[in-house]
Amino acid sequence: MTDTWKPAFDAHRIAAQPEAYADHPELYRAAWVSLKAERGQSVDLQRMGPALHRIQPEGHGNVVDTVAAIRQRAAGKAAAYIATTYPGTKR
Repeated sequence: MTDTWKPAFDAHRIAAQPEAYADHPELYRAAWVSLKAERGQSVDLQRMGPALHRIQPEGHGNVVDTVAAIRQRAAGKAAAYIATTYPGTKR
C-alpha cells in the first residue's frame, strides 16, 4: 500500500515557488521556518527582518519592466552602501 496523503501545508512547494505566494509572505516565512526545523536549525524571526528582494506574483508586468525595476533597486542599494561605508563620497 502506498501512502498518498499529503499535508495541506507543503513547505517544499511553497519555498520552491515564492512568486506564487508573493501576496502571502506569512506562508513563505512559515515554510522557511519549517524547512529549517527539518534540518534541526532554528530561525530567530526578530532578526530576520524584511525581505531583501522583491517577489512579485506570476504574470506581474513583463521582463523588460522587471529588469528595469531590479536595476533601479540595485543602484539604490549600491548608493546606500557606498554612502554608509565611505562617508563623504559623492555619487
